[in-house]
Amino acid sequence: MVELREHLLWLLRGGQAHIGFERAVADLPPHFRGSVPANLPYSPWRIVEHMRIAQTDILEFSRNPDHVSPDFPDGYWPEGVTPPNEASWDASIDSFLSDAGELQALIMSPEQDLIEPFAWGDGQTLLREALLVADHNAYHIGQLIAVRRALGFQLLIESLPTIVWTQSASGTRQFHTDNWYLVTGQSRERSAGNDWQASVYPDDVKHISARLSSSLDKSDKYDVEVRYRLSCGEYRRYRERAVPILNETGELDHWFGVSTEIASKSSLPVHADRDALLHAIFDNVPECVKVFDREGNFQLMNRAGLAMVEVESFDELQGQSALSCIAPEHHSAIESLNQTVLGGDYAHTEYDVIGRKGSRRNVETHALPLYDSNGDVTGILSITRDLTTERNAERAIRESHDRLRRMVEELPAGAICIEGESIFFNRATEEMLGYSLEEVKTLDKWFSLLYREKKNEVRQLYEDDKRNAFPVRREIEVICKSGQVKTVEFAGYGDAQGELWVVHDVTERKKAEEAVKQRERELSTLLSNLPGAAYRCRNDEHWTMEFISSGCKGVCGYSAAELTSGKPTWAELMHVDDRESVWELVQESLAAKQAFQIMYRIHHCHRGERFVWEQGRGIFSSDDQLEAIEGFLTDVTEMEHMKQQLVQSERLAAMGKMLSALAHESRNALQRIQSGVEMLKFEFEEESESYQDLRRIAGAREDLERLYDEMRSFAAPMNLKTCNSDLAGIWNRAWSHLEPVWKSREVRLVEMRNDVDLTVTVDSFRLEQVFRNLLENALAACSDPVEINISCANSDIQGVPAVCVTLRDNGPGLTEQQRERIFEAFYTTKHKGSGLGMAIASRIVEAHRGAIEVRNSTNGGAEFLLTIPRAHS
Repeated sequence: MVELREHLLWLLRGGQAHIGFERAVADLPPHFRGSVPANLPYSPWRIVEHMRIAQTDILEFSRNPDHVSPDFPDGYWPEGVTPPNEASWDASIDSFLSDAGELQALIMSPEQDLIEPFAWGDGQTLLREALLVADHNAYHIGQLIAVRRALGFQLLIESLPTIVWTQSASGTRQFHTDNWYLVTGQSRERSAGNDWQASVYPDDVKHISARLSSSLDKSDKYDVEVRYRLSCGEYRRYRERAVPILNETGELDHWFGVSTEIASKSSLPVHADRDALLHAIFDNVPECVKVFDREGNFQLMNRAGLAMVEVESFDELQGQSALSCIAPEHHSAIESLNQTVLGGDYAHTEYDVIGRKGSRRNVETHALPLYDSNGDVTGILSITRDLTTERNAERAIRESHDRLRRMVEELPAGAICIEGESIFFNRATEEMLGYSLEEVKTLDKWFSLLYREKKNEVRQLYEDDKRNAFPVRREIEVICKSGQVKTVEFAGYGDAQGELWVVHDVTERKKAEEAVKQRERELSTLLSNLPGAAYRCRNDEHWTMEFISSGCKGVCGYSAAELTSGKPTWAELMHVDDRESVWELVQESLAAKQAFQIMYRIHHCHRGERFVWEQGRGIFSSDDQLEAIEGFLTDVTEMEHMKQQLVQSERLAAMGKMLSALAHESRNALQRIQSGVEMLKFEFEEESESYQDLRRIAGAREDLERLYDEMRSFAAPMNLKTCNSDLAGIWNRAWSHLEPVWKSREVRLVEMRNDVDLTVTVDSFRLEQVFRNLLENALAACSDPVEINISCANSDIQGVPAVCVTLRDNGPGLTEQQRERIFEAFYTTKHKGSGLGMAIASRIVEAHRGAIEVRNSTNGGAEFLLTIPRAHS
């Protein structure tokens, strides 16, 4: 991979033989930067700025998932052909070079994976983006060099005292030098197409067309005299010479022609400033420009030519044969070219120049004949372009491609190149599929061998993806030569030159993923059927849940999504009195690296206070750092209640035995006390103090007997005798039995049945005890005027239909301690009483599979809620 990064860096920097960006823009005269050469679409400014915008876009896309690309294509080009100012030109170049450096640093960073697709985009990779930049820059650098040369050449030919033109195969003129417009007075717009013929003598127009056709058919040179109409209206004679330029199929593409005035030198005045301009252009064009006499000896050469042949001054070449600077193997080609040009034709060829210091350059030359005023050829004008860099670049590209091909061969993934219908793949692909390159040479073979009966279906999928620029990666099954079916991951990349497929064998990964999914399904099934919830949480004050199974809904009433999002946290569900003890026990266990078990209370979302049992242990990393706590939670409320009931039953059974024995032994004594009191009453007057003492003794005996009865009732088994009863009738009987208590007081009982059916299957005697206790307590707690409200509503208990009766008074309400302990046996706030009344009421309700709750109402009084199932089971 390091070699691949270095190769990409080499490509982005231009390669050892490429013309780099800095060389392409170096020393470009300001007046050239916004100029558009003839028959070319762009100025240097538009090319440079386009390269900068495109490179910046690719760089930002490769490192910033939020990057937004410019609109295509207009957003990638500057608005005008000319830079706004000289600073804009320099800023664009500096920005391009800076971005190029950042892209190279990104590619060389070992943290950046070259072939892993970005998390954004449509499957692009850093390798693909780097190759795109290298290819795009190389193309436009070449375009920039071509524009520079075209501008230099155009400037040169514009300075010649002739008219240079090109004409399409259909006869339309595509280009004229400025001399045409100066001589004829035609505008550029009018000279385009066929309107140039308006400035040619009418009889000569037909002659030109016929002569061009004849020259093309007979492979004869085109050389005719024509008359041009000047801007003043008179005609002058010109000699037109042209050569056909053929395309790659040998057909005519266009004509390249030169028109020279046959009249005297004074026909068109030559000014000293024009000569000076010609000399300046001649000396400064980047191509080698030289003039030979008819014998092929040097007559003139510009500075670019002197540098090409490695001499300081033209004096070193004056009068010498051009062959002295040409490689011997190309002498015959140069002599043939000279003969063609001296015959009046245009010619071009390639050859090698040998410099005086020993360098060897490959060049391309274009040669034209030079005429005197009589129309005779007096010499040769030759324009030579150095091809050495281009040829070296082509060779370097070939070597680069060979090197890249070797690297692709060594890639651990399958790499497949598609050109048209031909296919090439690396060794990894061969090892993956079992087929050799000889066996799979075309796309048809590929689809037939690897997909067999599904070949048409998969081929259509491929064609659809290709039209959409391979938008996604695909996983697809292929049939190997051995018959084994493998799953491969396919990613495609395409451009105008062809396609590249990257293929990974993911068969084992898919098997592993399927095994993991199967284990997850089994685990999920197991967790879903457990009577509780498995969890993973952090060791923090909130017990932040990282994971909890779906069974948590049954434990606390909240979903897994709610708990893992912290709404609420597990710590918030814990009973406030249990939080500290739970924290201390867990921390002790973690410190000792031991498992822990603990039972504590939580607040259920719908069912109030619940007991949970938790077992867990710390999960530690290889370096002994605590990562999380994992464990299991289950609701043990029913079990805890049963345990408490069992304990209480055992206590009550023991108490019952004791009370039975005590009652049996005490009953005779109480009867004797009662008999003695009754007899003593006859001894005293009712108004006497002694008689009142006897009454108090009798009341104490009754209290003691009632206490024995309550304790015996509390300790005795709860055997219900149920029948269909009306709840309103039950509480009204209880109320009527309390008439001696409330008759002399200001008391109001308000009943709100709310059209609820109050028929239930209950032990009416036992339930009357409950209502009597509640009503008696309300009367005791409230001062006059007393108002007791009884309201009803339909309800349910764990899905079983029930009636909820709410009994609310206007007393002072209950304290928190009273609310928590009111149903405990022997707990009372009265000066008199056993403290068993509410405990017995709770036992009666629970025996009916109902529930009794207490709270303070919004108006301040105490409020009891009895939920009684409609049918007793």
